[in-house]
Amino acid sequence: LIDGRLRRLPTGLVLGVPTDPDALAASGIVSPDAVRLLKADLAIPDGTPDPRLSPTETVGSFVRRRLGDEIHERLVDPLIGGINAGDTDRLALAVCAPKLLEAGQAGGSLARVLRRATPAQTDDNPLFLGHPEGMDRLTDALASALPRPPVLGVPVRRVGPDRTLVYGEIDPNPRGSDPGGGSNPPMFAEPGTDAVVIACPAGPAAGIVRDLGAGAADGLASIGYASVIMSTMAFDRSTVADPLDGSGFLVPRGAPGLMTACSWASSKWAHLSDDRRVLQLVSAGRYGDDRALALTDDELLDNLHADLTDPLGLYVPPTEVRVTRYPDAFPQY
Repeated sequence: LIDGRLRRLPTGLVLGVPTDPDALAASGIVSPDAVRLLKADLAIPDGTPDPRLSPTETVGSFVRRRLGDEIHERLVDPLIGGINAGDTDRLALAVCAPKLLEAGQAGGSLARVLRRATPAQTDDNPLFLGHPEGMDRLTDALASALPRPPVLGVPVRRVGPDRTLVYGEIDPNPRGSDPGGGSNPPMFAEPGTDAVVIACPAGPAAGIVRDLGAGAADGLASIGYASVIMSTMAFDRSTVADPLDGSGFLVPRGAPGLMTACSWASSKWAHLSDDRRVLQLVSAGRYGDDRALALTDDELLDNLHADLTDPLGLYVPPTEVRVTRYPDAFPQY
């Protein structure tokens, strides 16, 4: 979404980095100056080292100095920043875009290295891929492969020095009686294990591992998180002016409105395709922008519908809606 208009992404993009100057120019997303910077990059001989490249560099710093501000702000940041709900001027290149780091380390033209290393998108190698029976097939298979059935719905309070798992809020007296006379549920410990995998957000993880090491706990607690809200809206197909012949669109940082991206779910996924209705999955919220969090669901939906009106010609309200909030869900690497 550029200056209020939808523009098709140029072919040859790799993590938002353009590799074809003609396709970039035809897209109308950037100015001729940005196209000239891409051509200058493609003129760099193979193997020419980048003396300023560092694994600790941010995505924004790297792309800005190699290809300029426009390509970064109008292509790379909306894509990589959108995936992480963050600001690529703060996100680590080595963690959030290792493919770009590897291309920089190869030397020479960044665009040419990326173009050579990226296979073409085909029916056998699609850009978007999901399990035909739902992603929960993966977690179900993992659970079934465990040597013991998983214990669900029970909070782990901490991991002791001998890798003992300490649980809380377990009531062994379902009728409510408390032989010990105490008012709090007792704590239970699982015997020490060979290894413990902690797969949860950094904040709770910090409390769980603090007995093992204050340094690790402090490091985890220091990681910032972004909150995101996903709003699914259904519209009668006859009321949608845009043909929706794509997978959706990205919204660069600084654009008016709350929307950060819109996925055309019924165009993107075959199992959601329907001749009578279209599904829009609209995201709001990113690191440093919590405006959407302060709104009620109704207020949020009104704002997002207004954001969609001009780009897609959606003047009629949605027929069904669902709002899903993900507080502190996206770690900022």
